[in-house]
Amino acid sequence: MSEAAVRQRFDGASSGTWSSQVSSDQTTLRWGRTVDRPALPRAVVFEFTAGKLAAIRADLESSQALALGPPLEASFAAVVARQPEADGSVRLTVLSRTCSGHVAEAARLIASDARNPMFTPIANRP
Repeated sequence: MSEAAVRQRFDGASSGTWSSQVSSDQTTLRWGRTVDRPALPRAVVFEFTAGKLAAIRADLESSQALALGPPLEASFAAVVARQPEADGSVRLTVLSRTCSGHVAEAARLIASDARNPMFTPIANRP
């Protein structure tokens, strides 16, 4: 997914503000909620490598659907991690396992939780 597609398809776009940062082959889009709408994330960072979406990092209210689920899910293509925060929110991280810039981080997440009984491979979910 491209940067333009993310901006166009992101449901909360009208309830927040966008900012961006560009480096050699990486672009980071940041969105922050500006209205009190708990159904929307507090903030989201979209990371693009070579023009393709490679990571999503979102601060969610604990009641949001994306915040619910196992702490770690993995497939051949992606890793999804949910980390409860001290303020009651949940930090959602979605990483592409095929992006060279995120391979090591994805591997660390899997290794850190692979022996946890809550680890659920995406392919094995009901």
